[in-house]
Amino acid sequence: PIVVPAESKLLIKPYGQKNQPLKIWQDGVSNALMNSGEQCLIQKATHFAQILILEERASYYRTLIQKLNWAGSLVSSSNEPLEK
Repeated sequence: PIVVPAESKLLIKPYGQKNQPLKIWQDGVSNALMNSGEQCLIQKATHFAQILILEERASYYRTLIQKLNWAGSLVSSSNEPLEK
């Protein structure tokens, strides 16, 4: 991650081997290929993103369980809580 002033504009151009495309990632989720001669301009959006927070205190472990579809119990088979 990099932090720059809000008014900054970043221009990304492929550098190096001319015949090999460059893969550029956006927010760590999706990517696009850039070829020689292409460029990518990154700047502040003209609109604001609306963010909705569903839980007041999100749990890192609950998020892992939900996103990775993990199953299991927080209680052992002897009905004693597992140690943290």
